[in-house]
Amino acid sequence: MKEKKHEKKITICGYSLYYIFGYFSIYSIIGCILETLFGAITTGVIESRQSFMYGPFCAIYGIGAIVMLLPLKYVKKHFVTLFTGGALVGSIVEFAVSFFGEMIYHVKWWDYSDMPLNIDGRICIYFSVIWGLLAVIFMQYIHPSVEKIVMKLIKNIPKNYLKITIIALFIFQFVDFWVSTLAVEMFTSRKIHELDLDVPDRKSIEQKYEFLYSNDLIVYLSKTIFNDDNMLKAFPNLKLEFNNGNVKYFREFMPEVTPYILKLKD
Repeated sequence: MKEKKHEKKITICGYSLYYIFGYFSIYSIIGCILETLFGAITTGVIESRQSFMYGPFCAIYGIGAIVMLLPLKYVKKHFVTLFTGGALVGSIVEFAVSFFGEMIYHVKWWDYSDMPLNIDGRICIYFSVIWGLLAVIFMQYIHPSVEKIVMKLIKNIPKNYLKITIIALFIFQFVDFWVSTLAVEMFTSRKIHELDLDVPDRKSIEQKYEFLYSNDLIVYLSKTIFNDDNMLKAFPNLKLEFNNGNVKYFREFMPEVTPYILKLKD
């Protein structure tokens, strides 16, 4: 998907914005599939592992792939530099996603507090090493293969059609992201209020709840599209941190709701 040199387009590390977003989408979908399979094998249930309400995208994989693809292409010839760069880049991305996810949604996507050499439970040495190894595998084996397959698939597709498809996909993901953001804020503020949970920044969460649920449309949506059942099916692993430092799943407070799509074994 590398752009030809004679084409005057905005590029980042040799890739146009169209192709960067295209790769983001591809790896987000691949990541969602892998996460779903991993969850099915380890937990015995098929559950949503996507980042948004509707699209089959696990954004951390797409972001991780792009963030690795762009800067690491310059150090991919040597194992040590590629491994080190991958560990560093992967850890920064993981920390940032965790930090901003908690700041915006007031929830924890993951918690490494019980693992050695962790920083705020957001990253740890174990997963930093995994990021480094993944960078080596990704840059030397996975991406070259994916790039060849993609190039073969789009070889006979007119560029205008390809761009229209990518733009449409971008608009869909953009809308899906903001719908998901609103839905999670509605859900978390509602459950914290209803269950009277002792969480950090409770005052601002209550203010957000009062602001949101003073709107009749929000109240209607929370009872229909974004009700507890739909929200837990879309985001079964949403976690909440309490003032005492404990971290619990939202599903622990709602045993009557089934958070998974299909149970494979008892």
